[in-house]
Amino acid sequence: MSSISTIAQSGMNAATRRLEVSASNVANVASTGALPDAIGTVPAGAARAYAPLVVVQSASAGGGTATSVTTAKPSTTAVSDPQAPSPTQAASWPRPMLTSPRSWSAR
Repeated sequence: MSSISTIAQSGMNAATRRLEVSASNVANVASTGALPDAIGTVPAGAARAYAPLVVVQSASAGGGTATSVTTAKPSTTAVSDPQAPSPTQAASWPRPMLTSPRSWSAR
């Protein structure tokens, strides 16, 4: 069994990790890049769109919590770009899927 301060520190570290991942996802929400094909590859030399991240939190043996960061699935969705110069040039581009595994509501 861990001490209460060790358990509290692990909780604070987990909260910090969640905040860092959220900030990264918000900062990159408008990033663009090539759409991946059916098997998830992009054309050679093309910029890959930002893949949003998700924090996975689990209980540690003896108390406390541990976190790991993974890529959200699906990570992008195609949206129309009305400002594209022509239908053959970047008619659609990927947008990161920013979804939370939990739903939050104000009380």
